[in-house]
Amino acid sequence: MQTDIKALKRKAKALLLSKDIPAGKMDIVRAILANDRILEEEKYNAIIDLVKNYPDKPVKPVAPGKVEVKGEEFKTPEEYNSKNTAYLYQKYRHTRLFKKRLLVHANNKFGIGFLRRLVPSQRLLRLSQKLVELQYAMRQRLYRVLCDIVDDQSISDPTIFNYCVVLYNALASSCLIDKQYIELKWTRPEGFKQLLSPYMNSMLKLSLCDAQTKEAMIQLIDKKLRQSQDLQKNETMNKKNLTIEQYIYDFITTLRCLLYPSTTNECSLTNLLKKEGSLPSFEAFCIACVEALVIGKPVVLSDIMTMFDITAP
Repeated sequence: MQTDIKALKRKAKALLLSKDIPAGKMDIVRAILANDRILEEEKYNAIIDLVKNYPDKPVKPVAPGKVEVKGEEFKTPEEYNSKNTAYLYQKYRHTRLFKKRLLVHANNKFGIGFLRRLVPSQRLLRLSQKLVELQYAMRQRLYRVLCDIVDDQSISDPTIFNYCVVLYNALASSCLIDKQYIELKWTRPEGFKQLLSPYMNSMLKLSLCDAQTKEAMIQLIDKKLRQSQDLQKNETMNKKNLTIEQYIYDFITTLRCLLYPSTTNECSLTNLLKKEGSLPSFEAFCIACVEALVIGKPVVLSDIMTMFDITAP
């Protein structure tokens, strides 16, 4: 664990030294570093997310970077790369989320051919269903938080409230479970792209917000949870207090894992992904679905953002 934190610290320091970061953003970085309420791992993840997309400091003319090339690739339609099917099957074999399948595909002069590809397994659909159940439970609690924010006369700026509403709406989205399994087995990659697009857009767009906005959301929701009548602590009931504190911590950590998709901190979301899909984070889940079902080759999260035209709200 200490090794992981050191690696994150080195990565954050390298980005701060190599990126051309505006002075205003550096103030945010300093504020994050000075905040003792944030765990070290979360600090460095937040800093990395905040500065990684800024251009490198000018040194000398260089060829366009990899991110730009990938962005251009995904602006035009791409066919599923069936040559990588065996590789991707082995990569995700331990998850048991995908199955190999041959699909009749007209791609030669005779008008017929076979496309070797991956399709969802029943295990992936069970995982998707449990994700929806987790999101529904979070959404119910978040609705009460939103009502409390509306009733709070001391809050005059609606900006963070509006972002919380975006989160509330995002939690209503679902991944693949609206289709019968027999249909999914015959769905083509372009069909999976259409099916996954609303979910990816809803669940990932808030991760593109700046770190200051995301931290403000987390702090406001944490504050309102602790003020909720059913989550009030009682000095004479230590066991109940512990249960309340565990619930709030889990809710906030799960929220953080959605806003920072690469986060692997233990919470309901990461525990579910590890137990049902052997995946460490929400980012890993999104990448697995896109690699195996849509594009047929390795991608990173920025490729998914470009592919589905995801922008910050």
